[in-house]
Formats: sequence, C-alpha cells, structure tokens
Amino acid sequence: MSSPLKLTSVMTTKIEYAVTQLQQSIREILAESPNLKQLRKALKHVHEQSDSKEVLITATRNQKLYLAATLKSLYEEGDLKLFEQIVAFDEHTKLKGTGNSKLRIKKDKYECNNDDHIVPGIPPLPKINDPTIEATVFTHKSAVGNTKYLSKTELLNSNNERLEFLGDSVINSLVTQLLFQMYPNYNEGKLSILRAQIVNNNSLGEFSRMYGFPDKLLVNFAKDAAFSQGKHKLYSDVFEAYVGGLYVDSGYNNLDEIKHWLYLLIRPRLSGLTGSLYEDSVDLNSKGKLYSLIGSAANPPKYVTTRVGNGLDVSFMVDCMMGDEVIGTGEGHNQKEAGLYAAENALGKHDVIEKYMKLREETPREVSVVATKIPETTRKQEPLPEINPQDEQLVLPVRVEASDVNVNSSDKLYSLLSKNKILPVYKTTGKGTQFTTMLTINDVDICSSVGTSKKKSRNQCANFVLEHLGVLNQCHAFLD
Repeated sequence: MSSPLKLTSVMTTKIEYAVTQLQQSIREILAESPNLKQLRKALKHVHEQSDSKEVLITATRNQKLYLAATLKSLYEEGDLKLFEQIVAFDEHTKLKGTGNSKLRIKKDKYECNNDDHIVPGIPPLPKINDPTIEATVFTHKSAVGNTKYLSKTELLNSNNERLEFLGDSVINSLVTQLLFQMYPNYNEGKLSILRAQIVNNNSLGEFSRMYGFPDKLLVNFAKDAAFSQGKHKLYSDVFEAYVGGLYVDSGYNNLDEIKHWLYLLIRPRLSGLTGSLYEDSVDLNSKGKLYSLIGSAANPPKYVTTRVGNGLDVSFMVDCMMGDEVIGTGEGHNQKEAGLYAAENALGKHDVIEKYMKLREETPREVSVVATKIPETTRKQEPLPEINPQDEQLVLPVRVEASDVNVNSSDKLYSLLSKNKILPVYKTTGKGTQFTTMLTINDVDICSSVGTSKKKSRNQCANFVLEHLGVLNQCHAFLD
C-alpha cells in the first residue's frame, strides 16, 4: 500500500498559481486567437504588414499559434465547453462528470490544536471544527499580502482581518451583557470603565498568550524579541479573530457558549478591577443640593483633593470644606465622583447642615458671607438685574445661542435660587467638543444651550436666566 501524497505549502501555492495562469491563458486564447480558418486567411496576406517577418517566425517556430487556433475552433464547434467552466470556476462551480467541486476537509483527518502552551487553570478553549476557518484565524495578512495573482476577494478570505472585525463586535457585545447582568447597581460610567479595562489590547493580548495563539500565528516577518515586546495588537487581533471564527463555525448560533467561556475568562480579573468601584450610586446633584442649603457666591463649599488616584487600583480622595472646617469626605474612581461623594457625606451630617444654614441666615444680606470668616468691607453687594415683564411671556424652553458669558454664572444662579431653597438642575449630554445642556427649575424646562464644554453650556443657560429673571415666575420660583 503506497503512502499518501504529502502536500506542502510550496506545492499547493504552485498549483494554485498554475490554475490561475491557466484561467487567464484560456481567457486570452478565446478573446485574442483566430480560429484555424481565420489563421490561414490571415497568413496569406501577412506580407502586406510591416511586421510580417515577426508574425511568420512566431507562427512557425513552435506551432503554438496553430495550437491556439485549433483550440479556438474546437471551442466554437462546441467540443471544448469545459473551457467555459474553467474560466468561470469558483467555489460554487460543479464540473461536468464530477462531484462537488469544493473540498470538504474532515476534522478527524486534520491535525488538532496543540494545547501544550495553554496556561493551567484557565477555561478550556472552545474548538473550531472547520479546519479552514481555523487556519484563516491564524493567518496574518502579511503572509498572503504579496500573493499578486490572487483576486481581492481571494485575499480577503485568506487572512484573519474579516474574522477579527466580527470577533471584536461579538466580544464587545457579550462582555457588555455580562457586566450589565453582573453589576446591577453600577451606572453607565462604571460599566464603561470596567468594559474598557477588559476589552483592550493588553487584556485580549494576554488571553491570546495564555492559549498559545502567537505561536500559531502565520506572519511574513520575523517573530523576534521586538515582535514579542511590541506586537500586543497582533496578539489581541488573533484572539478577536478566534472568537469570530467560533461564531462563523457554528453557523452564527453559539453566542451563549461563547458568552459562558468569556465569563469564565474575565471573572478572575473583575474582582481586582471592581475594588475601587462602589456598589452604591452617587447622587449627581449632591453638590448642588449642598450649595442650595448652606452655600453662597461669596462662601461656597470648597472641594480639596487630598489623594490623586490613577483610575485603576488607587482611588481619589476629596474633602468638602466650609472655611477651614472639613464637613465631608469622599472617595471615588475619579476626582469628580469623589467630590460628589464628599458633598453627599456632608449632606448626611444634619448638625453640620443646620449650623451653616443658621450662620447664612444670620448673615446680613448686604454682606452675604459668614461674618466671622470674611469682613463686611471685603465684599460689595451686586444689585439684582431688573425684571423685564416681557420675560414672563417667553415660550419655554428657550434655545440659547452660544456666546461668551461669565464663568461664574451657574454659581450666581445657585446663590440666587438657594434663598428660596430651590435647586436648578442641569442635564448635560454629548461628547468631544459638543455638549448640550437643558436647565430645569421646579420640574419646568427653562432653556437649552450647546457649548464646547459642559461648564460653558451650563453657564450659558444660567446666564440666560440671570438676564431674563421673569421666566422664574413661570416655574414658581419667586424671589425676594
């Protein structure tokens, strides 16, 4: 019994190239070559041409022109219909007299994955059953990019970029679902932080190394020390491609299995990442509430950062202060969150709130500061703008045009409304350089504004109210 033929990569590439050339050659013969009748007639008159010598030499030196004319005649007579199938051949073509043209490679006759490099203790790697899909997962575009005879479609299906694109989307979607289900008390910001720490090049690259993917990756450059140290994205990409390959291999019907595998993979990392994230949700209006109760434009609560975090394992610490007294402390993933917790902590101290509310009430209005802290002579009272009766007729909410306004407008509005224990609420959305803010007072939408920052869009809204105090009558915010 003879041993089976061993196919090498060099052999298969040569055959593929030869077939590609065969297809191209047949196309040229059918398009350019005369049939036998046309050839004989043309040769009778060839002496009339300026290049007659070259044509005669070509026609007689090896008879290949005659062979081409013969093939063209046989094709026209219907004896070489196979030519049409060869020229148009693709994975869907079925040659006459043969079975299916597409090769079906069985998994049990294909070399299985080598698990020698898999790190102990990690969840088992789900298998891709189709060896062609698996081979594509581990083929970088550099390995086939110089194969000039392949079409664009053939090149696309010969490397892992499309599978990587699909896998990236699957991972993001499934990890988002997992985090949403695992942390029901986390807001959108905390969930986004967790997802970003799990779904990034470093984390996915580490998963890839744990399963030995870099050793299987086929590339067209040296895997030297520089590759190992600087190619984290390649490792991440091949992990995404593997997930994409799993999804395609199942006929797009195994998301639950992939999700369970990812859950087992990311679970050990989450315990360390969530240590600095609190289960309770911070009140986003805690600073505003505190200001409306005890603050004023001249003596607002101050927020002092006592510890700077790094956004990962070291949290931020902020003290909320009135004068020299610390009235609240907060810890958070970022400085803003820590400040909100500090204000919330202060709001929970009823004796402190009563103390500073009483001090503010006892302070003469023309001073508007705590007398024992700031001398009366250090501040001039700012007269209130006149109320225009026409402001009461404005149709709310009003769209405020972008403009340069006082950066303290929101503080002034807080001070003004807090006299009646009213809290202005700013709802800001957007990202990049476009932020839209809606200002609401007593559940009435007053105005909206678009600015290049959250602070600017809020100040524009506050400045509008300060310049049109009559609108406050529409939301029952009566001022003394």
